[in-house]
Amino acid sequence: MKIIIQLIIVSLSISSFSQKICAQKLTAIPYVSGINSPIDLKNCGDDRLFVADRAGRIRIINGDGSLRPVPFLNITTKISSNNSEEGFLGIAFSPDYKISGKFYVDYTSIIGGKLTSVIEEYKASAADSNVADPASALKIITQIQPFSNHNGGNIMFGKDGYLYINFGDGGSGGDPFGNGQNKKTFLGKILRVDVSNSSSIKPYEIPVTNPFYNDTAVALKKEIWAYGVRNPFRSSVDKLNGDLWIADVGQGAVEEIDYQAAGAIGGRNYGLNIMEGKSCYSPSTGCNRTGLTLPIYDYPHPLGFSIIGGYVSRTAQSKSLFGMYIFSDFLSKWIDGIRHSGDTLSGPVNHLILAANVLGNPISFGEDKYGDQYIIFNGNGTIYKL
Repeated sequence: MKIIIQLIIVSLSISSFSQKICAQKLTAIPYVSGINSPIDLKNCGDDRLFVADRAGRIRIINGDGSLRPVPFLNITTKISSNNSEEGFLGIAFSPDYKISGKFYVDYTSIIGGKLTSVIEEYKASAADSNVADPASALKIITQIQPFSNHNGGNIMFGKDGYLYINFGDGGSGGDPFGNGQNKKTFLGKILRVDVSNSSSIKPYEIPVTNPFYNDTAVALKKEIWAYGVRNPFRSSVDKLNGDLWIADVGQGAVEEIDYQAAGAIGGRNYGLNIMEGKSCYSPSTGCNRTGLTLPIYDYPHPLGFSIIGGYVSRTAQSKSLFGMYIFSDFLSKWIDGIRHSGDTLSGPVNHLILAANVLGNPISFGEDKYGDQYIIFNGNGTIYKL
């Protein structure tokens, strides 16, 4: 998220943007309340929803919309949340969760006196599927964060069964250490690992189909699936076809959405810090774009300042929205949708909810097993259904 924003510019941008909206096509309806600062929402393949809060708890919403009083998991003692971008950031359920009971969390912690991102595995209790077993904790990957911002936080499983992990560039501004283009660090990357046979001896394996698996460069991280990202806070996989959508929070001028079709080979370079969106960043003009993958869509400041990625709509409720990627902006608040044909947009941007009708700052989207979408607002204890 951006820390310093000129609020008057935001106000003016929202006003001018709102004039372009013809009709509202979505409504955010209160679904369940009573959650302290929710941050992420996922399903495990059944009718339940699992909501993570920033402090380190996961709560269960039953299929009837009621909130279970006892947390599914409570790891608040592990969490560092001294900055607005720290804390419990993401959850993901294994594709074989019904059998293995395995799920994964992404959070920041202080380890050895240093701020560290932690990807950790847990299992549901064998005695009660509504409670996780805290003793099952297994660290998958840790990454020291040089600054308190740009921690990424999104984890998800692809249609290929592998776990995708998003790491920001390490923080500050402008990627001062050049992490985005440095394949010897996890920072500024999207990783892809195989956790199907995880153990304390070997928490994950590197898929042989990873793009740099056979690269012999010294210290290169073969876990890398894609690189050149700044802060891909929220990404998603299309539940129908497996396409990958990456919403990458911009630096000072542009917000972007990157796209990769299911089955496409990895190794894409999304440009940080050579480019910001489709524009040169360093240098500001005449940058070398050779080998870079440009975003499928980007938008300039002050139209928005901090993109929040959502999901491709696969709900049976709406034929008109089916196949549309829905997303928002943390500061400008509007909710939009785009369609694509290959690696390019097809048709105009769809303005789905006017900023004036959004109830807060969107921080995350969620999806249930039916493809219906939900939205979470920063600091708001109510989950809303779209």
